[in-house]
Formats: sequence, C-alpha cells, structure tokens
Amino acid sequence: MTSQDRGGAVVVVTLQMIYEKVLGVEATVQRIDSTLAEVVKDSEDHEQRIRTLEHNSGRLSGKLAGIAASVSLVGGGIVSLIISQLL
Repeated sequence: MTSQDRGGAVVVVTLQMIYEKVLGVEATVQRIDSTLAEVVKDSEDHEQRIRTLEHNSGRLSGKLAGIAASVSLVGGGIVSLIISQLL
C-alpha cells in the first residue's frame, strides 16, 4: 500500500507492518485485560476483608461492653463497701 503525505513524499505501508502493529495492540489489550482482572479480584478481596473486620468489630464491641458492665458493678460494689465501712 502506498499513500502520498501532504508534503508530497510517498509513504509505503506493508502488510507485515500492519500485522506487527495488530500483534502489538493485541498484546497490549491482553495486558490490560489481565491487569483489570487482578484489580477486580483485589477489590473483591478487600471488600471481604472489610466485611470480616466489621463483623469481628461488632463481636469485640459486645465483649467490651460486657467487661465494662462487670467492672462497673464490681467497682460500684467496692465503693459501696468502703462507704459502709467508713460510716
């Protein structure tokens, strides 16, 4: 194939050149596709980890609330005992 550019020079484009460019584009598209697949997989993995952390955080909050209530009861009992001994 030949074409004349605006300056009057003749440009020759062979089928081999076109084929090599197509192969290069194909390789680029494959790299983009595999990178995108990794990004999607990482995103799903991060989302699952966030859900697990949220779930575990809820459990921990319940346990901490129970411990705080127990400490409060024991502490209140000790304070009451001390006051009753002083009076």
